Amino acid sequence: RQYEKALKLAPQVFGENHKSTAAILNNLAIVCSDRGKHADAIALNRRALAILEMLPGEELAVANTLGELGRLHRNVGMVRE
Repeated sequence: RQYEKALKLAPQVFGENHKSTAAILNNLAIVCSDRGKHADAIALNRRALAILEMLPGEELAVANTLGELGRLHRNVGMVRE
C-alpha cells in the first residue's frame, strides 16, 4: 500500500522521468512479484526501465532492472531455456 501511495506522489514530487520514480516502480514490482502478480510486476519493471534508459549515468540501474525483468520472465515461463 505504501509503495502504491508513493508511486502516485512520485511524479508530482520528483517528476515523471526521475530515477526516484523509477526506484519506486522497481520496488513496487518486487512487491507484486512476491504476491504472485507477475504481469503487474513486469509492467512496472518495464516502466522503470523506460525511465532509466533515458537518464545519463544510470547504466547500473538499467542493468539491474533488466536482470529483474529477466528473472520475472523466467518465473512466468516467458524465457526459453
